[in-house]
Amino acid sequence: MAARRMKGEGGVTQRADGRWQGTLDLGWGIAKDGKTAVRKRATFYGRTQREAVVKLAAERKKVAEHGIVGGATTLEKYLPVWLADVATQRNTPKTLTSYRSVVRVHLIPRLGKTRLDRLTPTQIRSMARDIEKTRSSSTALKVHAVLSKALTDAVRTRILAVNPAEMVDRPKVAVSNHGSLTAPQAARFLLSVEHEHNVARWAIAFFLGMRQGECLGLTEEMVHPGDGTDADPGTLTIAWQLQRLPYAHGCSEDKPMCGRRYGGDCPERTIILRDDFEARPVAGGLYLVRPKSRLGWRTVPLVEPLRTILLAHVATPNPAGLLFTTAEIRSGSRITTEAGQPVDPRRDSDAWHAYLNAADLPDVRLHSARHTAVTLLSAAKVGDLTIMSIVGHAKATTTHGYVDSAGELQRDALGRLSAALQIGA
Repeated sequence: MAARRMKGEGGVTQRADGRWQGTLDLGWGIAKDGKTAVRKRATFYGRTQREAVVKLAAERKKVAEHGIVGGATTLEKYLPVWLADVATQRNTPKTLTSYRSVVRVHLIPRLGKTRLDRLTPTQIRSMARDIEKTRSSSTALKVHAVLSKALTDAVRTRILAVNPAEMVDRPKVAVSNHGSLTAPQAARFLLSVEHEHNVARWAIAFFLGMRQGECLGLTEEMVHPGDGTDADPGTLTIAWQLQRLPYAHGCSEDKPMCGRRYGGDCPERTIILRDDFEARPVAGGLYLVRPKSRLGWRTVPLVEPLRTILLAHVATPNPAGLLFTTAEIRSGSRITTEAGQPVDPRRDSDAWHAYLNAADLPDVRLHSARHTAVTLLSAAKVGDLTIMSIVGHAKATTTHGYVDSAGELQRDALGRLSAALQIGA
């Protein structure tokens, strides 16, 4: 029988052959197949108990000083396992697709051959500079964020002792003004689409600053018309977003492998959803999903003329149950788009730019309609908390970032300052 360990000796036991064995837990690592996480342990042997204890103590000191806790795994082996075992359990399918793209396009090509325990802050800075030169500062920030999350989880599971990404300043994103429309420009846009099939879709974007997915995900039961009086003006509930969720390969080692690169091209393609991720299938890869935060789930009052525009739209037959659907489009005798289908976000964005062009307006992003709404609400002296409750912002700083203060707000502020100073009096 192996002798009992003495107090303070740690994992040291005597083997049946008389030698002494010390064992040190190294946390989690990657198995030889490169696909699964396994528990890692280091084992030391000595002819005497003291020899095994000395070796064990030396390894513990090495771990404490150099942060090597089984980090011999390379990033190209660790990151796919992290995506499959950790990130999948934490993130939405859309976010996970973004992470996979960052890992495949940026991290593995640049740092894949590097061992986790040899990754340095210098390498991470160099990678960020290279991405800023070839892509953009926002891409560099996204890559840094994904790498830092992955390494933080490596520390948490004791694959790594320290996260070198935390020793590096995050890349600074260049300030960009994507622009918003002024009140007259927004009015001209709405006037130009007043006879279009989904005019109410654009009206609520400007009146309520709703996100694209929130607009396209509205269902008829979310509209509560009321009687139009001040006591009961009617309300609109925002509780879903329409999103295209990414497909994953359905083939596996148990089935014939399709050989295609992308999951969407796999004959056995599937959409993988977490058990706690609430989603309703609508058509193809389009799903109704809950807003990303509880504050995004909100109810807002209907004001005129938005209420009239919205109720006129609800009166239109809608077989899909969604508030906004496609209209029938024909090309000769062939129907290219059937009526009553959910509006694909990409087509919705294309329509936005086409309407801007037709109305001779600046070609700003679709998300700029949300910026316009926030800016106009702020110009109307609406308080931050009220604006946040209307547009679904979690932080006042986010709301401030949406306000375009270069126009009406600044003119109004300087005009009031001039009056206070009695300039020209």
